[in-house]
Formats: sequence, structure tokens, C-alpha cells
Amino acid sequence: MKIISLKYPGKCAETGKRLSRGTIVYFDVSTKKIYSINAKKIKEYFDYINTQGYIEAQENAYFDKFISLNYSNFDK
Repeated sequence: MKIISLKYPGKCAETGKRLSRGTIVYFDVSTKKIYSINAKKIKEYFDYINTQGYIEAQENAYFDKFISLNYSNFDK
């Protein structure tokens, strides 16, 4: 997803709302569709990405601590 400013009038792919020239929107590069900033699907997508990053960081921290506690004796 990219954030762009419309060069031409368009329509939100989710809500069907007409968007005028110069409106800031999300542009899905793979499907070539535009979504208004207030579209529910976009908010859910970014919530998913933020949650996914948080979970991954927690798993990495857990793994690093596990390694440091269980394999520190083998270095000696």
C-alpha cells in the first residue's frame, strides 16, 4: 500500500464514495485499487500489520532469552 494524492477523480473500492482530485488516499499496488483514508478495510489492515510486528518482537525476545539462559554454559 502506498499513500498518494489523486491526479484524477476516482472512487473508493470499498465504500464506493467519490473522491475528488488532490484527495490523499491509499493505493494498493497489487490490485491497482484506491481506498479512502477512512475505509474500514484499511484500518483493519494496518491494525493487523502493527499486531503482527508486536508478536514477532515478543517471540524474538523470548527466543533470545531462551538461548542466553540455556546455551551460555557451552561457551566455557
